Amino acid sequence: MVSKNQKEFLFNLSKLGLSDFKFTCNQNLILGEIALEDKWQVEKLLTQYNIGQNISNLRQSSMSCVALPTCPLALAEAQRYLPELITKIEPLLVKHKIDQEDISIRMTGCPNGCGRSYLAEIGFVGTAPEEYNLMLGADRYGTRLNQIYKSKIKEPEILQELDYLFGLYKKEALDHETFGDFSFRKFFN
Repeated sequence: MVSKNQKEFLFNLSKLGLSDFKFTCNQNLILGEIALEDKWQVEKLLTQYNIGQNISNLRQSSMSCVALPTCPLALAEAQRYLPELITKIEPLLVKHKIDQEDISIRMTGCPNGCGRSYLAEIGFVGTAPEEYNLMLGADRYGTRLNQIYKSKIKEPEILQELDYLFGLYKKEALDHETFGDFSFRKFFN
């Protein structure tokens, strides 16, 4: 979900005509073709609108589909709910001292997977209002899909399970083992 601040940044940057905009398959935006002599103007806008600053690794690696109310197939929220859920997950990462890990998290409002939740180390697939399948075990390279860890759970159980999983990961992960690889080895291998 794009904030008002981000919209204003993009609007003002587009008025300058200094950059082209490239959207990636991970819902990121690349500002390209910026001349070296114009770079300072873009950096000034980035600072002015506080873009890309103080964002957790988890939030940077997050993605969702549009879900409710846009998609008629959605069974649960995704785009509007994922930022709120991440805000509740981030303290768990800090608690277990793994907040610097690059863990991918994705959410879809239905099993169709438009937010590519099946490729995330932590994936959520909406099954009913406020209810999700918690999926674990995908790898960072998109070569292994995740699997259902818990079915049809709501936010309190999601947070409880992630708290447990993050603690387990901190204690039992092998050197340089990603969360997805750890989850796969621990629960599905």
